Amino acid sequence: MTPVYLQARLKLKYGQVPAFMDTMTKARPLVEQHGWKLIGAWGTVIGNFHEVTHLWQIADADAVPTVLGKLAVDPTFGPLVGGFAEQVEEEVLTVLTKTPYSP
Repeated sequence: MTPVYLQARLKLKYGQVPAFMDTMTKARPLVEQHGWKLIGAWGTVIGNFHEVTHLWQIADADAVPTVLGKLAVDPTFGPLVGGFAEQVEEEVLTVLTKTPYSP
């Protein structure tokens, strides 16, 4: 089966990068408990300094709404949602698969 990935590109609000890093440290284990695996997370060095990109390995495209739905009713994730609302200006989700030439 071809691996499927979810790329999340997040534009953070000005001054919210440290708070977002703290919130994600708490959120990551919860997201992984529900089925996504974080492959990597990157912050911009040249360009928009308030942008972060995550790459999650997921089971398939259906895992996006499934896991988001589970997180919406998870009582341990609920308190983090307010932080994300304060920290994230824009989020773009893209489902990807590897190309034939990818290592």
